[in-house]
Amino acid sequence: MTSVPLPICSRAQFQAALSEALGVAADLVRSAPSFAPYQTIEAQVGAMGRWTADGREPTADERASITIGLVILRELDPQPDATMYAKQELLRACHHYFRVWPAEGRPPYG
Repeated sequence: MTSVPLPICSRAQFQAALSEALGVAADLVRSAPSFAPYQTIEAQVGAMGRWTADGREPTADERASITIGLVILRELDPQPDATMYAKQELLRACHHYFRVWPAEGRPPYG
């Protein structure tokens, strides 16, 4: 399960969650190397990492290009086991925070 509290409410939490999500995505690809949705997730998590490295602010176009939540919804098991569900929640939380990209210190909701 994830070691990062969800939902993600700060840049520091986002970076910690993203670090964990990179490992999750790599594990998914290793488990099924030819499964395109896992490859897409891994590529997009990597892009989020590159676009936020060293405090960089992702552009609106970069934020809009991430579709991890849709990939999970459309392509993965709608009733995953508890372990896969936790992985999906981590990936969705990273996606959501990245898409919203709130001002530092502000939550990505309400």
